[in-house]
Amino acid sequence: MVARHIISETIHFFASPEYLEKVGKPISPDELPQHNSILFRYPNGRIFNDVPFGKDRTLQVKGNLCVNSLATCLEATLMGRGISMMPLPFAKEHIDTGELVMLFEDVEPYEGKCFLVYPSRRFISLASQRFIDFMMQAMEECMQNGSGRCDREIRLRGAIKSMI
Repeated sequence: MVARHIISETIHFFASPEYLEKVGKPISPDELPQHNSILFRYPNGRIFNDVPFGKDRTLQVKGNLCVNSLATCLEATLMGRGISMMPLPFAKEHIDTGELVMLFEDVEPYEGKCFLVYPSRRFISLASQRFIDFMMQAMEECMQNGSGRCDREIRLRGAIKSMI
């Protein structure tokens, strides 16, 4: 198998001002499990509730909402449904407008990495090879604008719909 690194993102915790006003802002990481967290469900059905915190710690969180999409997670966080864990660029514009608050800013964030994994090139079809080449080129185009996010033209072309 070949694993090609395609993207890294820093992962932070976020909440809406309304949620924090209602239940209080967690001051230490030990308070996070007492809050309602917006959970993720993997495609295999497993719920992601042991979340990385900083570089060397994990916390077990609980919540009453489980999603499988960052867009849904962002929407739920904006609605005040709980604390979420997302890549910083995904929530940045909402932090700038005051719709979201970044929690634990003094803790070094966890860095999530995404890989494109496939069998050795000797054993894959031509169509799979073309897909891999396309994905690597699309990721390179996304990174060229400096922010690490795809610009509107690339997104509209449909290069990487999961990043929208």
